Amino acid sequence: MSNKLFTSCNLCSIPFLGHTDSTRLQMSSKQLNQTLTHQSCEVPKVIGADFRHLTSNSMLFKLDAPCDGMIQYQNDEIMIVLYNHSDGETLKTYETPVVRVCSGLYSTTLRYRRELGSFKKGDILYEYDAFNFGLPTYGYNAWTAYVPFFGFNHEDAVVVSESFCAKAKSTKSQLITIPIYTQTLFKNTYPNSYLGFIPEVGQEIDGNTLLLQSIPDSKHVLRMLKASNVIDFTSIVNNKLYFKPTPIQSRIKNGKVIDIRIHKITKNIMMIDKQLQLVLETEYYNYLEKVKGIIGDLDNLYQNKTFMHETLSSHYMMEGNSVKGTDFNLHNLLYVIEIKLAKESTTHLGDKLANRYANKGIISLVLPDELRPIAMKSKKPIDIMVGPISVIARMNYG
Repeated sequence: MSNKLFTSCNLCSIPFLGHTDSTRLQMSSKQLNQTLTHQSCEVPKVIGADFRHLTSNSMLFKLDAPCDGMIQYQNDEIMIVLYNHSDGETLKTYETPVVRVCSGLYSTTLRYRRELGSFKKGDILYEYDAFNFGLPTYGYNAWTAYVPFFGFNHEDAVVVSESFCAKAKSTKSQLITIPIYTQTLFKNTYPNSYLGFIPEVGQEIDGNTLLLQSIPDSKHVLRMLKASNVIDFTSIVNNKLYFKPTPIQSRIKNGKVIDIRIHKITKNIMMIDKQLQLVLETEYYNYLEKVKGIIGDLDNLYQNKTFMHETLSSHYMMEGNSVKGTDFNLHNLLYVIEIKLAKESTTHLGDKLANRYANKGIISLVLPDELRPIAMKSKKPIDIMVGPISVIARMNYG
């Protein structure tokens, strides 16, 4: 038996041995990207000196101040820092959302963010859940037994306790971007939301389907709808003879909406669905009020309008020229809605676990806590059971 750090991973860890320092930094940063972290992750009981390779190149997860300076502004999404270099001052804007994507859908959660005011070189400005006060916390201290268990932990299969699966969590998030055109129609699938066609902040989506969008598939139908000035489109949207519903789906099942942003791309154009346009206009002006508050705060701090515009356009405002790089058809494009979803999930059957030396295993059995073995001397219940033959057969020599 030994006490080892196991980390829930979607890809195996990267060994450090036999590489130059620059390569180590790149591979260490990649290793963190592939690790599923959570607020419940723990500082490993044994830390080797190599963990510094992780901290040296992990701006996505942690930022140590490169020099003295001051945090001049911050909110739930950004932090503006003034650095005092020997050759002058530099302004820098960092994204510090509560949840941010690190690899694919897998995301990391903000653990610490320094308050406004001055700081010294080496101080931690922000830290995500892969670190805790500068120490790596990207896994769990699991009590592991190297014993066979009725054939369930042969080769790279492992047996995991029920309580460990509940403890080992990860966060997924996804940003879904929805274009709104003149002829766009939506089904009112969320009656409990004040928006109707999408859930509001704090509500869950229905399974994997975020909403059902319908667009007339012929110019004849489009002209007919414009001329008829219809108010209620419910019956028309449900008529498959005229419309082809296009479901906009999420890769996260039953994800919760944590942020909604709406951007107006074209002005002074009326939509076919006047009620939908009224809802969009209301939500757009609500979002605009939030942005105006940020503009007012930055206007009091900075005279540099170029810096202000770059900060706002990078983080809050989507303009016509910033849409050109997307796959959207710009003709009759009125709005763009950005919806951020997030969900916390536990470890389950078929997931992959790995220790920090990249030795990995697939969960073949989740053992109920009342059935898991207990260490004879310490009386500690076992978290993970690894087959003793797999240590030799699948050893990672790095």
